[in-house]
Amino acid sequence: MRKALTGFVMAALLLALPACGGAENAEVAVEGTDPGAATVPEQGSGVGPAGSETPPHASPPTDEPGPPTASPDDTAPTGAETGPPAEPKHGDRWRNPLGIEFVYIRPGAFTMGSPGDEPYRQDDETQHRVVLSKGFWLGVTEITQKQWNDLMGPNFCYFEGDNVPIESVTWHDAMTFCRRLSKKEHHTYRLPTEAEWEYACRAGTTTAFHYGDHITTKQVNFDGRVYFYGTETEGTFLFRVVPVKSYPPNPWGLYDMHGNVGEWCADWYGPYPSGEVTDPKGPQEGKSRVIRGGCWQSYQRDLRCARRLAHDPTMMHYTYGFRVVMEP
Repeated sequence: MRKALTGFVMAALLLALPACGGAENAEVAVEGTDPGAATVPEQGSGVGPAGSETPPHASPPTDEPGPPTASPDDTAPTGAETGPPAEPKHGDRWRNPLGIEFVYIRPGAFTMGSPGDEPYRQDDETQHRVVLSKGFWLGVTEITQKQWNDLMGPNFCYFEGDNVPIESVTWHDAMTFCRRLSKKEHHTYRLPTEAEWEYACRAGTTTAFHYGDHITTKQVNFDGRVYFYGTETEGTFLFRVVPVKSYPPNPWGLYDMHGNVGEWCADWYGPYPSGEVTDPKGPQEGKSRVIRGGCWQSYQRDLRCARRLAHDPTMMHYTYGFRVVMEP
């Protein structure tokens, strides 16, 4: 009964919220709000991206093909009893007791942001050199509903499934998850910084997407009915999240860095520096927290490696989820 009532309330609430990537950055200042409460910003555009005639909560057409079938990961690590390697190498894998699989990302430097000639780039994507002096363990997938439920109790997701990403969570919810997991497992878990997220997403590439300068709905869960980046064939739109690992990973073994659900990052949203920076953590204060990666409801332009979205940290939506970092 509680689940059914919650679902009804959530449906009414979520229909008023903006989708990730459906509009430009929505920096919403909410004064005096409870950090744990969801807020509904005043926004007239509604939930779907422009031109979408079908509401995002609708069921997909019956002849709509599903996502590619993920191949079994026979090399997935166990290691929960022994802990992560003391001296990890780039690409090492480890799975914690909660079942979150991590890959170790080496320290390095990269160019963050987008070049001036990248189609649909935004003014806040100023290119600058970033040095990450420390390696980190990053979740191979977004946190799943089973992982959330096992640690936090029942969720309030719009979509259901043990192996689909957690969604309808605020930034504060994601932080609470990290704190509780840190306390339980005696490791430091946190959200990735925006720089760590883009470094991991690019995985050594310099193109608009880690797949190259073009993507299709055979590679990513997004709204493929609108053409950008020279795509000649109309793609699909599944109207939903899909299980993690449904699509091919990036060169560093990370799944769904483009699409599926947008991912909260640790940083406040703000302008980039003009020069080189080391281990940036964003502004000291702000109104909105960064969300990266785009979502199942986004167009291609909003899935780019450099694309930045930002929303009030008390906002929840069925396109917002997260993945976590574990510090070595």
